[in-house]
Amino acid sequence: MELNHYMLLAIKDLSLAARQTIDGFMTGINKSKVKGTGLEFSQYRSYQPGDDLRWLDWKRYARSDRFYIRESEIETGINIRILVDASRSMEHRDRSMTAGHGGSGQDASANAARGTTAGRGGTAGRDGLGDGIDGGGVSGRGPGVSKIEYARLLAASIGWLANRQGDALGLYVFQDGGLFALPARKDPQHMARFFHQLESIQPGGQMQHPLSYRQVFLGESKKELLIFITDYYERDNEITAMLELLASLGHEIIVFHLIAGNELSKDFGSYTQLEDLETGQRVPVSDRFDEDYLQRMDQWLASVRSRLLDNHITWQLLRLDQPMDQALRNFLKQRQQITG
Repeated sequence: MELNHYMLLAIKDLSLAARQTIDGFMTGINKSKVKGTGLEFSQYRSYQPGDDLRWLDWKRYARSDRFYIRESEIETGINIRILVDASRSMEHRDRSMTAGHGGSGQDASANAARGTTAGRGGTAGRDGLGDGIDGGGVSGRGPGVSKIEYARLLAASIGWLANRQGDALGLYVFQDGGLFALPARKDPQHMARFFHQLESIQPGGQMQHPLSYRQVFLGESKKELLIFITDYYERDNEITAMLELLASLGHEIIVFHLIAGNELSKDFGSYTQLEDLETGQRVPVSDRFDEDYLQRMDQWLASVRSRLLDNHITWQLLRLDQPMDQALRNFLKQRQQITG
């Protein structure tokens, strides 16, 4: 049975969830005949015990009565660093994703109105809004999926795919105002540490000025591929400034911008106030706020996209209720630009 991404997000073992995600992705690649880096057919070789049976060419077997394996081109591995925003706003949950019985409140955050921010138990994103206060709960809403849970699985899946292609993999986590760094390597023990650190992430604090993260600028001198998974909640341009500095060093950068469905739909239920996850600031939900919300959201997202594209940084908006296939395809596409 093929697992959907809701089931994959529920798997406790992150390395297992990543393997299942990539296996499903590779099956889709084969069915759609989409080729990507590390997937291009190169040549046949005779089957050896222990080879993956999925790569057997059954048509060639029917013609020759011998087993042959389809091999991909062998490419030089590259350095890939996965950067994970683990500030507290990444705890925002999209409660509209699951069925069940709601509690006393619902995350209803959004990256919209400038001067206000994300919600308690809820969001991120530039000037986003969050959990309701002084409002009744909304029935029929379960605990949902948080941005950090989605970020963990996305990072793990990209890491697993990169490891399969012979890349050196590093992990950098922005958490509690500091930076955890696991420099890029590609041995089996390193992958175990990679998954362990992802599983250990506990969101906290706020993103800081780039000077607080000097280690992230001290990678290899050669060109690297940097994957930044974030809700893009910044107060003083700190995320954009860091990305601009990294881009100036000549790296390829992909930003996967996570956003919840309830942020895009301004689903605040019956709440009368929203509270910022990181600062505690409260904002009343008024009729005027409701009227301006979607317009300000669209303007903010367009501004983020424009600034990043101006710096030759790839940007992709990812909803928490969407599978990760397109993100993985974009990863392969950017990787190909480095390997040629």
